[in-house]
Amino acid sequence: MNISMSFSPEWAEYGKVTLYSLMQTNQVDKVYLVTDYEPKGFPDSCIHINPAEVLRKYITTQINFNCREKTYCFYKLILPRLINDDKVLHIDTDALVIGDISEYYNTDLTGYIMAGVEDIGLARGYKQKIGLAPDDTYINAGIILFNLPELDKVFDKLIERVNTTWYLGNEQCILNVTSKGKIRTVDNRFNASLSTGYPADIRIMHYAGPKPWNVASKYSSVWQDWRQAYVQR
Repeated sequence: MNISMSFSPEWAEYGKVTLYSLMQTNQVDKVYLVTDYEPKGFPDSCIHINPAEVLRKYITTQINFNCREKTYCFYKLILPRLINDDKVLHIDTDALVIGDISEYYNTDLTGYIMAGVEDIGLARGYKQKIGLAPDDTYINAGIILFNLPELDKVFDKLIERVNTTWYLGNEQCILNVTSKGKIRTVDNRFNASLSTGYPADIRIMHYAGPKPWNVASKYSSVWQDWRQAYVQR
């Protein structure tokens, strides 16, 4: 299981909780930390990739970069130029992996660019704006299983959109519109959130929206428990 995570220095501590939950519940082969600073306090087995030079090479405008944090979201788009593996599961650092995700990771991606969970919360407002039909697939970009060789085939289209067109949904909209027709969907237990719904058997909890370290909510105690376990490990 190959994992990628991208985050700013301000989110590094949250990323450590994400990674701790993942490694306690699953067998992981490689973890790529894709960030433009030297991450400290992560397991020595993690592989640090500084994407800054590659990002500057391909993304040459500021159209979609309305704040510094957005830079880290767009690292997902250049993963084919950073990682040599065929498959990688990208996990945002506002998520917890609280169950076995091997079924998700082993999803057959033959002929597909990526696999993820339908974003029913944002799809209604975004699909028409980005040229998708009502029945087109629109997945949440917080947790995505990438077929990197297939993603690389549309790399130029991705970069063109980043450089020329502003998207309210940032990298999520760009990935969905560029990958149209080549997206597999998986059960929302692999990305349970406000935008995807909460099933009974949650494997990945994704705090898309209010963050559990800032706001108390129905599921924030789950994150707090994992954070406490990480601190006391």
